[in-house]
Amino acid sequence: MGRKVLAGLIAIVMSGAIRADDQPAGLEALGWLTGTWIDERGGASSEHYWTSVRGGTLLGLQRDIGPDGDAWVEFVKVHETPEGIVFTVIPLGQAQAEFALVSSSERRAVFENPAHDFPRRIVYWLENDDILAARIEGSADSEQRSSEWRWKRVDP
Repeated sequence: MGRKVLAGLIAIVMSGAIRADDQPAGLEALGWLTGTWIDERGGASSEHYWTSVRGGTLLGLQRDIGPDGDAWVEFVKVHETPEGIVFTVIPLGQAQAEFALVSSSERRAVFENPAHDFPRRIVYWLENDDILAARIEGSADSEQRSSEWRWKRVDP
């Protein structure tokens, strides 16, 4: 490789034009989601479970139980397609929705579907290896809305 080509590549990388930490990674790179995660407070509980990456899929389950005992459940399947990684969420009693992985790093993943009503964006990130956080964002009834969760890693 010539010096000019090498210097040009170094300049591009140093300028930030290529940022590997913002590029969607393969499904295996999302393995940090794997585990049992729970948050309990105020008589309510939120549980989030992620399987390991196997068979080209990563499966998740969220169950929120309110202080009154009412439960809300959703299933998630993250899988690779020819177009990229897709996050398919199936809330009980609602239609499923798909979100494309638009950016990821070692401890963060962002999925988006601009055509979906709410949410349009789902973000997961890992804090200190023992806290899994998630945020959903979008607009509903012409108002910006968001919800956020934090679960602590526990033994299954």
